[in-house]
Amino acid sequence: MVEKSTPTHLYELKVGMTCGGCSAAIERILGKNNQISKIGCDVEAQQVLVEGTDGLDLCEMLKKWSESA
Repeated sequence: MVEKSTPTHLYELKVGMTCGGCSAAIERILGKNNQISKIGCDVEAQQVLVEGTDGLDLCEMLKKWSESA
């Protein structure tokens, strides 16, 4: 039997991070989703790279978090 692999996608987000706390919060929030396999934050470049299944709405995930803060 052949297993189907889940298609992955590399997402690039531009996020207004100002410190390590910001990047840690983003990693914590996105890390809760089991469809995300890798998260990398670069505060200086204000960039977040995420590897996960195709079709994720990362902006919506972060928006819900920011509205509850």
